Amino acid sequence: MLVSVDYKPVPRTNIDGQVRDIVRSINWVRNNISRYGGDKRKIVIMGHSAGSHLVALIAAKRLGGKLSGVISNDVQAYDMVAYGGMRGSLPYVYAAAFGSNPKNWIKWSPVTYIRKGPRGGLPPHMIMYSGSNYARRKVLANGFGADLRAKGARVTLFDGRRYTHGSIARGIGTSAEVTRSVERFLRKAYRLNILHKRQNVKLVANRLLTYAVIKYSMWESVYGLHRNRNCMAIAAYAVVIYNGLVKAGKWFVKLEWYRCATQTPRRSHPELARNSKGLCLT
Repeated sequence: MLVSVDYKPVPRTNIDGQVRDIVRSINWVRNNISRYGGDKRKIVIMGHSAGSHLVALIAAKRLGGKLSGVISNDVQAYDMVAYGGMRGSLPYVYAAAFGSNPKNWIKWSPVTYIRKGPRGGLPPHMIMYSGSNYARRKVLANGFGADLRAKGARVTLFDGRRYTHGSIARGIGTSAEVTRSVERFLRKAYRLNILHKRQNVKLVANRLLTYAVIKYSMWESVYGLHRNRNCMAIAAYAVVIYNGLVKAGKWFVKLEWYRCATQTPRRSHPELARNSKGLCLT
């Protein structure tokens, strides 16, 4: 299921206002998507160009709540200080959005919040870059990916040197290579979400077993094993429950993988390319 959202352009607002617009949309999706058959636990945000910068910034600032993934499609604004230094000056479009104050360049660069943020808790990222100004885009995209990996995030890079800045967006739904890459990332992102649930089930089972073993040891030392046979029964029941929960978790993962695979469209998606400024996928 796809939800296409928009945001106010500059100069009607600034980048902070655009971030608020998109975060408000993500929250709406999370609160309402179940009414349309979507799953609020499986939200991936995607954007192209300026939208690519905004979804990366939202994830870096951890404003979008729990996300299953981020697809950032072809932008050079991950690190505005590095971009300005490599280029020598900002083009008009960037200058209109970021201004001439380097403090704002730092404030609105996703790398700022990745580098100073804690390790862990970041969603998987897919970073796509085109052949337009290829060498510079590749350096900036790979640098952002390295910063994400340093904080424990899973990163997928798509080298789109055969595409222009425009065609790498239109390729979602029209190019088999681009479409398959996006779909592959989505399937992996949703499976990671499922595996986290399985780990939670196993954690509960482990805690239950530990509690039972501690109780068993306490009762054995205080009362003596021959005086209280219930402790043996409780330990045995705990092992049975533990094994049952672990097996249930495995079957849950298998069923969820099957459901995810059957629900993920394997055909082209021309509708994805129609409006890719800021996309919220569930």
